[in-house]
Amino acid sequence: MDGFDVRQLVAAGVTLLQRTAPLVRALQGRRAAVLLPASAHVVTALSASAGRGAVLLPLWFQGADIASQLRDADVGAVFTLRQYEPLVPAEFARVLLDDAPAWARWSLADRFRDVDLTSHDALAIEGEKDVAGAQEEAALVFAPSSLSAVSARSLSHRELMHSARHLAQGAQLTSHDAVLNTLPLTTGIGLQVGLLAPLLAGAAVSCAELASADEVLRQLEEGETSVLVGPLSLFTELVALLERRITPLRPPALRLALSGPVRRAGDLAERWHRLTGVALRSATGA
Repeated sequence: MDGFDVRQLVAAGVTLLQRTAPLVRALQGRRAAVLLPASAHVVTALSASAGRGAVLLPLWFQGADIASQLRDADVGAVFTLRQYEPLVPAEFARVLLDDAPAWARWSLADRFRDVDLTSHDALAIEGEKDVAGAQEEAALVFAPSSLSAVSARSLSHRELMHSARHLAQGAQLTSHDAVLNTLPLTTGIGLQVGLLAPLLAGAAVSCAELASADEVLRQLEEGETSVLVGPLSLFTELVALLERRITPLRPPALRLALSGPVRRAGDLAERWHRLTGVALRSATGA
């Protein structure tokens, strides 16, 4: 994911818990929170949240929404980056993952600790279909259109894995695919189709949540992207750009585009297919 071996990202999260006793104490009996753009850092944060629910905070939340959600959800620590740290109230412990999977910084008030995430132990990380705790909460996610902190939905480990496997099969994802994901991982569909489904299929994932439509077009034409995942708003922008261009889009590897409920978007899928020769399908079948 984003050029990293996912096992390395997971091991970094496990090592973070092993080497940061104050973080373990802060999370005891409480949730973790993740305030990150779609990126490899999310995998490390989720790994370090093992054994407790992770509140996946959208980047569009305002400071008041973030503070309210952290308190209401009984969060013990926040995984984030330096640029978003000012949004986290001082009362909460935070882990800065800018340098992960090599290093992380734990801090609370005026105390901090830099943690080496390089594991020198052999970690056996395996996922089982039916394990104890599968029904426990894995993540708290938000609706894509939510502008406040009141529409959170709790998902269990079993729900996430079942949906991700179903989505991977429906999109016929394989280990040969390179997925470009522009969805935030803070929504149920983003987390499942933009992260879990392709990783379960063995595909490579690159994240570009904050990329412009022009940047996405460039990546499609210059890269090896075989599956594009994004919100309907992105495909509306892409279609508008392509209809203004003289030269057609010639993505060398693109075979499929996945988005939200396509049937609600009028003739968008038809226009996209006419301009690219690639199908635009709903990730959920709606």
